[in-house]
Amino acid sequence: EQAASGMTYPGKDLAVGLEKAAYLCPCCNSLGSIGTSGDDVFCTACGMRATLNAAGRFESEKLPFTTFLEWNRFQKKWMCDNAQTLRERVKVPIASETGLKVTLMKSGAAPEELSSCGTFNVFGDRFELEFPDSDAVKLVVPISETTGFGTFLSGHMYFNCGSGVRYQMVSQKRIALLKYYALWRVLSGRDYL
Repeated sequence: EQAASGMTYPGKDLAVGLEKAAYLCPCCNSLGSIGTSGDDVFCTACGMRATLNAAGRFESEKLPFTTFLEWNRFQKKWMCDNAQTLRERVKVPIASETGLKVTLMKSGAAPEELSSCGTFNVFGDRFELEFPDSDAVKLVVPISETTGFGTFLSGHMYFNCGSGVRYQMVSQKRIALLKYYALWRVLSGRDYL
């Protein structure tokens, strides 16, 4: 709509927060390497840099497209095209997040905080939660046993195991939550369009 109408949205820090949704670098295919500062979006792995202008378009010599709509279509297609290769990554995490508050929620029970600084690792066949500040050092959940995955608010994500069991994770920093949702969809064999 913005392209059709020619409307602009002038301001400062136009790109800040985009790293929450842009989880895959279109230049080097690195997951979780996108950062932002002011009007700029960049990749910490390959050095790609683009400026988001008031017309909602990226200005860059490296970026192969000009809008986030195109970027999102690219990353969704890449995830689907590479699903089998991602499923085969069972020794090294595909993606990890540290410093998470992890809470276990069971039907009919009070929420139980498992860690205030947990780590969430995604492998091709499983999720692993590590709790360095708890007696329960690690939890391993096969992706085949997860019945749902979601994100909400800023920095909140969860996955369900069967009926009535949910692990909720909260980050205080800006993270690409969409990356974890996309991984769950493709690793579990669900459509991701």
